[in-house]
Amino acid sequence: MRDSYTLYQDKLQGEYLEAFKQINLYFGTQQVDDDTKEEYMGDLLDIFLITQEEGKPVEKITGKNLEHFCKSFCSNLTWKQKVLKVLDRLKIMAWFTFLMAAPELLFSIGDIVNGKVNIFELTSDINIFGYILGFCMVDIVAAITDAITKKVMFKIKKVSMMILQIIIIVLAIVSFIAYLILYFGDSIWDIPLWSAALVSGLYLLLYYIFNKKRLDSRKEHEVNFWDEIKKETEFNTDSDNLFAQEIEKRWEKRNKKRLKQGKQAFTREEILALEEAEILKAEANQWAYWLFPIVIIVGFLIFGEFETQTDMYWFAGIMLVVEYVLMALFWKVAKSGNINTRKWIEAERKKLTQANNDEDEV
Repeated sequence: MRDSYTLYQDKLQGEYLEAFKQINLYFGTQQVDDDTKEEYMGDLLDIFLITQEEGKPVEKITGKNLEHFCKSFCSNLTWKQKVLKVLDRLKIMAWFTFLMAAPELLFSIGDIVNGKVNIFELTSDINIFGYILGFCMVDIVAAITDAITKKVMFKIKKVSMMILQIIIIVLAIVSFIAYLILYFGDSIWDIPLWSAALVSGLYLLLYYIFNKKRLDSRKEHEVNFWDEIKKETEFNTDSDNLFAQEIEKRWEKRNKKRLKQGKQAFTREEILALEEAEILKAEANQWAYWLFPIVIIVGFLIFGEFETQTDMYWFAGIMLVVEYVLMALFWKVAKSGNINTRKWIEAERKKLTQANNDEDEV
């Protein structure tokens, strides 16, 4: 995950947190690649955390002029880091274009081989040019926004930041209107499918070849988002983590609602029994995760319109793969939740047993 330092910035407090957010905002306007931002801001966060723990003021690091510190902090950035940012953005657009053009070109192979269509004249049913234009406009607006933010963020009071937000909204609206005019106007270009797939595919190939070292280094030092989430959400008997807190909040709300309705609140034993029943119900109905994609695909095949049987088979195959990947992820999350809930139930039952034994001894 990029910007992994943001997972830990909440450990900062007061003036440290405010200063770090300001520096992070300023650094984001520099238009450099994510690896550089991760390196700079991650190192700065470590320094902030150490100095905060020592009880020293944040000015010990930043000095009294935060704007001067930000400019000095970013003074060593190079043009190469800015070019890498552009290449990374183009990679996203290339993937998007390739995934729109390549499947449509693949579905047309039969017609191309049979001579029904000319591959050099085949265009997409989707307005690829419109999407590329949209990507470009987003980048232009982002660059203008960053330039304005960098100029005014230290010159206007916090209350007046609304002015900056209004400027950004106006720029976004103007860009959107211009995009609609170009998208629906006569100036739309029909990009041939073969060229869209070839150019985007070639760019991706070259990108991954020449950036292999950088991407390998990124992967080696990358913080796995799901691992970090798991640390917070996995039930642990040694601490009151988010998982246990969320369960307690949920039952607190349900009991408050029951009391308002004039009913008795659930006892601890009832809560544990109900949670266990929900787990058993979810496990008994897991077949639905695997049946659902088939039902959806059958519906498309019955009510959908396909030019050829080949198109229908390709569509069904691709959609089944996508749907089953999604269902597998959903079930993995649900299964993990069930495991953690069982751990919580077991821990709570041990507490109840211990409490009952203590009462008996008294």
